[in-house]
Amino acid sequence: MADSSAMQRELTRTWLEDAEHVDELLELLAEGSTLRELCEMWQLVYPTTMRYLLKHHRDDYEATKIVRADTALDDMKAIEDRLEGKPGTKEIDFNTARELLKSKQWRAERLNSSRYGQRQTVDMNITDKTREHRAALQELARRPMQVAIMQDDRKQLPAPTAQAVVAEVIDAEFSTHE
Repeated sequence: MADSSAMQRELTRTWLEDAEHVDELLELLAEGSTLRELCEMWQLVYPTTMRYLLKHHRDDYEATKIVRADTALDDMKAIEDRLEGKPGTKEIDFNTARELLKSKQWRAERLNSSRYGQRQTVDMNITDKTREHRAALQELARRPMQVAIMQDDRKQLPAPTAQAVVAEVIDAEFSTHE
């Protein structure tokens, strides 16, 4: 049996190496078929097919999922038309329509969450203002000394004020964290 499943996986890989097969597979996926349905129809091994698509055709597979989300929206419109009893459509029960619409909406959200998802994103810029704060504190600490110097240049400079000492401590503290 192990030989049989190994042979089936190899047949699946060989089948998938044909570009026309992959194109047809992706087209049917975009139209709404599931990968499991298609694997059963063509007797392909599902995990092997999924791995092959993700390894060799990831961009095409992702694009197919986006198209499929849009297809789900088209299906939702058709259900709405049936619910409203538009000409040429078969009427549908309200509860059935509601459940079908919720299912299609959920599918669209999962297949293309960036477009149809309910996630919210927050754009935020964080700026480190440590240097600006340090410079402002140092400037505030120097002001009393500058005023004293401007009042009388002939006097000897006063002993460091408490503010000057604070400015030196701030300098020392911030320079160790840079």
